Parts: sequence; C-alpha cells; structure tokens
Amino acid sequence: MSTPSFGNPSTPSDVNRFHDVDDVDIQILSHHHTLGITGTQASPGDHLHDNKTSRKLPYTSLTGTPVIPVASAILPVDETTWGVARAIGVATAYARSDHAHGSQLAPQGFEVAASSALTLGAANADIPGVTLTVIPTKAAAFVMITGTIWFNVSVTVGGGTDLVGELFIAGVAQAGLILGDGAPVKRENASQQWFKVLGIGSKIIKLQGRKSAAVGTASAGTPHTRLSVLLFDL
Repeated sequence: MSTPSFGNPSTPSDVNRFHDVDDVDIQILSHHHTLGITGTQASPGDHLHDNKTSRKLPYTSLTGTPVIPVASAILPVDETTWGVARAIGVATAYARSDHAHGSQLAPQGFEVAASSALTLGAANADIPGVTLTVIPTKAAAFVMITGTIWFNVSVTVGGGTDLVGELFIAGVAQAGLILGDGAPVKRENASQQWFKVLGIGSKIIKLQGRKSAAVGTASAGTPHTRLSVLLFDL
C-alpha cells in the first residue's frame, strides 16, 4: 500500500490523518504502539504488574528459576505459564507490556524501639518494646535482621565481663550475639545482623539482654535500642 502525501502536517488533525495508515501495534517493530497489556503494546510509565496495566510478576526462586504453581494456587489460569521477557533486548527499545521481571524480592519492613530501659542481670530478659511478629506465607520466606542495643554502664561491671544481646525467633536463641564491654563506665551502641529462613507461619522476633556476670550496673536503654526486620516473602 502506498502512503498518501499530506504535504507538511501543521495541525494535530493532519498528523492523526497521516497515522491512520500506520502499523500501530501490528508487530514488535511497528513504528507506533499504544499502551496496554498485549505483546505488541508498550507499558504505561506507572504500570503495576497487576495483570491490568501490565503482566503480573511470576513467582521465582532466589536463583531466578520459575516456580510453577500447583493447581490449587490462587492464580488465574492465564497466569500459570510464563517465560523470560520477550523484549528486543536493546537499551533504547520500549519494554513490551507483557514483559516479566526476573524476581519478586519486594521486602516488607518492620522496626521497633525499646519503650524503656532494661537493667541487665545475669539471666536473659526481654528488652521492653523490642518484640515484633511477622507472618510469612511462603516456604522460602526469609528475613534480614539488624539489632542494636545502647549499652549504658553506670557502675563498672569489670574487665572481661560482657554485656550481651541475644536474638530469639519463635522462642529459639539464634547464633550471633550483640556484645558490649562491661568496663569502664560508658555508653555505647553495639549491633549485629542476621539472615534467617523462616518458612510459613507467624513468628515472634525479639531481643533479650543480660550480663555475663552478676557484677556492676548496666542497662540496655532508650532511645537507641531497636530491632529492624526486612521480610522477603517468596
């Protein structure tokens, strides 16, 4: 088909009439594309991967391997199959609206702070306010945790005596302690980080504190004692 000549288009209607014969959305290499969800349309700039403005994100493992949902999975039939993004692969090309991202690592963040100071004894005790609950729904769910305790030594505990913070998940002590020095009189922040796979179900995460010996006076205090959790519910 020959393309009609409109001279030098000078108005929007001239341009629209010219595009009446263009190959809009016909194929990937078309000159023009509308916005939508099909393979030859472009994605809106504010797309949400909700299967309305663009394709829904697939479920993948941490290595990017597709995890095929079982028949009872709460997914529409047309979302149970997928492949890699089918874009041209050129940095200057538009992404097709049915493209899919390689992972689903969108974390949920939680943070709590001590509501009052805990005077440390020789036995573990909960630090007031430094407890939270997460409810992962996937078997591969994991958390990245940062715990910080503001140790305040008001009467020297003594050299070689540690100030200790310990992480508990579902009542189980986790390896990796938050440690402070019991001497001299001072205030200091001490931190630790953890990576833990949780699995499915509600989990209580909390910090406890103690001294390694029943001497001196020290506390885990406010306002800097806190617990931060990133939940990746895969």
